[in-house]
Amino acid sequence: MNQPNVRYGTRTALPAPRRREQILQAAIDLFASKGYHATSMQDIADALGIQRGSLYHHIESKEDLLFEIMKSGITKMIEPVESVVSSPLPADEKLDRFIETHFDTISSLGSARVLFRDLKSLPPARRQKIIADRDHYEGLVRRIIVEGVASGQFRPVDPKFAGLVVLGVCNWACNWYSPNGPLSRAQIARIFANLLLRGLEASPPAESAPGSVRAT
Repeated sequence: MNQPNVRYGTRTALPAPRRREQILQAAIDLFASKGYHATSMQDIADALGIQRGSLYHHIESKEDLLFEIMKSGITKMIEPVESVVSSPLPADEKLDRFIETHFDTISSLGSARVLFRDLKSLPPARRQKIIADRDHYEGLVRRIIVEGVASGQFRPVDPKFAGLVVLGVCNWACNWYSPNGPLSRAQIARIFANLLLRGLEASPPAESAPGSVRAT
């Protein structure tokens, strides 16, 4: 049997909830790095330094692991931004905070990468449950954009497509972001927020040219 990865502790007996947490974390790391289909239950057991059969005392199947990881991941994404959306802040500040919070969350959650890449691996019934949560999340950013357009802070845009652009730019960063890179998560989030907000801002009213006469 392989020695357990130090990330997951020892293979000594643990309380069931703690062992389950270890199994989930090992599965997140392996699904994120290798992909769901390329990861076997033996891989997860080896990472933990336990027998494969021991996994089934805590989970029923690899599919159950995938669903639980995705459900937990999307919940962790939704919770911190709901308070931003419901705050009394103006729309531009809401979107700024939404982008920073979203990027910080997804870049630190291995489960987010699993969610973006392996959603289609779930069977239809379970996939629809995650899609419903994802649609709710996407609706939060659209709500901010609608508010911004209505207040005149943002130029008239289709909120659905503008929301997809905001989320798509941030989500793609999961494929290349490294904590060892030259920029921190906060710095990258600030760059994204500046770029995306500038693209949405309404143009200021044109001023009359010097010497021109306004119609009365």
